Amino acid sequence: MFLNAISFPVAARAHRLQRWAVWSVAVVLLITIQAAAFGQSSRVNIDSPAWLAEISAIRTNLNAESLPDLESAEASMSAAIEATRQYFRRATSASNFDDWMDYLEMQPLAEAIESNETIATKGRAALGLLPQLRGVERGLELPAIVHLREAVDRYIAALRYADPERGLSLVAKQLDGLADLLSDENALRDLDAQQRDQMELFLGGLADAGQASRLREMIRSRFMHPNLWVWINGEPVTDAVSRPVDNPNVVNECILGTRLRGQARVTGCVTAELLPQDGYVRMILRLRGTFATSTRGFRKPISLDSTGTGTVYTARQLAITPTRMILGEPVTTADISTRIQRIHHPLKIVRKIAMRQANESKPIAERISERKLRERVEKDFVEQTNEAARRKIPDVDVELNPWLSRLDFPPLQREIGSTSSEVYAHAKMQHPLGFAAAAPPPSAAMIRDSISRRNDGVHHDYLATFQIHESILGNTFGRLLAGQTFAPERIERIIEVLGIELPEREEQQEAIEIDFANFRPVYFEAGDQTLRLGLRATRLSRDGRELKVPVEVSAIYRPVIGEEGQMWLIRDEDVQFSFSSSRRLSLSQTAIKANLEEGFEKLFPLELLHRHLPVPPTIKAPMLAGRLLEIISIDLSEGWISITVE
Repeated sequence: MFLNAISFPVAARAHRLQRWAVWSVAVVLLITIQAAAFGQSSRVNIDSPAWLAEISAIRTNLNAESLPDLESAEASMSAAIEATRQYFRRATSASNFDDWMDYLEMQPLAEAIESNETIATKGRAALGLLPQLRGVERGLELPAIVHLREAVDRYIAALRYADPERGLSLVAKQLDGLADLLSDENALRDLDAQQRDQMELFLGGLADAGQASRLREMIRSRFMHPNLWVWINGEPVTDAVSRPVDNPNVVNECILGTRLRGQARVTGCVTAELLPQDGYVRMILRLRGTFATSTRGFRKPISLDSTGTGTVYTARQLAITPTRMILGEPVTTADISTRIQRIHHPLKIVRKIAMRQANESKPIAERISERKLRERVEKDFVEQTNEAARRKIPDVDVELNPWLSRLDFPPLQREIGSTSSEVYAHAKMQHPLGFAAAAPPPSAAMIRDSISRRNDGVHHDYLATFQIHESILGNTFGRLLAGQTFAPERIERIIEVLGIELPEREEQQEAIEIDFANFRPVYFEAGDQTLRLGLRATRLSRDGRELKVPVEVSAIYRPVIGEEGQMWLIRDEDVQFSFSSSRRLSLSQTAIKANLEEGFEKLFPLELLHRHLPVPPTIKAPMLAGRLLEIISIDLSEGWISITVE
């Protein structure tokens, strides 16, 4: 059966305690190097008194009956554990079933529920199970695992609000926190990144408590814009479709009783033009050409030589959706002008009569020839475009969705479209309780215009512009890493799973372990042409030396321009350590901090995006496969990073 292929070797089980967090941070760092960035301000107009009145009304009418029912959640949790066991018992072999049970480690939670342990004990068991349900291993996208993960989330929420009195007190604190954030007259308009994340945290807590659904939706509706945009230069797209046309043909036809034999040739070109359209890419394909013919006509007792010239035009609209290509009906025109060069017959009088008759029938013959030419050109054009439209478009969802499901990432909501000069795609990754972008990104066209201004009007043929908003991180890795442990030596397991080949390292990397904080475990902030990368932890360890205090580690990067116009990011100061504790570090902690600073100098390198970006040779785009992309623009503003490549 299918699941027989989903085996967990002993080595994989040995790595299970930290696997998911490790993978997540590895990808976060990769995204950092390859272009992720995040911002400081969300611009939303809002009436602050209205929000405060809504919060006050909710606070006045708090009701413990709306809190999650622990007994019901506990029953659902036990049922989900048993359903998972039964699923794998039915769907896989006995040995693979044992591997799955060893890997998932559901027994501690099941026993805690069965023996009615304390809330704290049950909570630790549930939190211990959750990381096992998120990761890169094949099989974590299975419905049984997804259902189990959802049951664990609901159970943790029910445990958090198990005591009605304490639960309502926690809800009240969350409402107070929202009120503080919304008390300024500008309200949401000038939230910085941390304040926005705090608001998202408060709303998530209210959702877990089953409170303030209307307020949650009102605020969340202000953060629904796509948080990923890609703009692709239309010229390479249309150039890939355009081609010259040179079609010779043998003429062997009968028109008005005259048998014509000879040669004909259509020369010209097929061009493509993008058209403005939302929801799919729309373009018009055109064939413009000239027609030339040289024939001899036979009609007893004479023959005649003639030449013809003309023009042909045919066009057809093409719609490219995420799943297929759709072609419209063709429109074709043709015109022909013929000239009789010579009539062959021994008698002059016969030649004269034949010429007069040929000239009289010429308009009708030309109309017939034009019709035949239109039909022939249109038939060939339709066949060729139909063949192109039958090419299968790769199903992104088939490849992407299993990975998103394994990692418990939200589905990618995407849309494509076109302008007269570009193809674009925008996407949104937004968890049901999370925020997306509050506003569209800065104009990509204006950012590209700055490139030519920077280079004294010299034009750069850009390939694409990528724009990424900070909210992608909060909806993916931020949630995944919260409260988890990261140990770099575990990356090898992730590399093995992903099938990535890396060059051999000359020296052994020093071990750094990070226990991530629950709030903003990783973050990127972009604004005023600076990029701040940071992480928040409750414990740091290097080479067995441990610093167990809340700490924030961050670095600031700024764009720089090379001699040939390329751009990259460079760190403008040392990596910063900020300790939230009011107590001064002890001598031993200070020594450990110095040791850690050296390690984090490597974790936050001096330069980012300073290398060419290789395009895999296997990509299904001949114009890009195997080529190197160079960054010619980096813009960091309004919470977005915008990167243009050529």
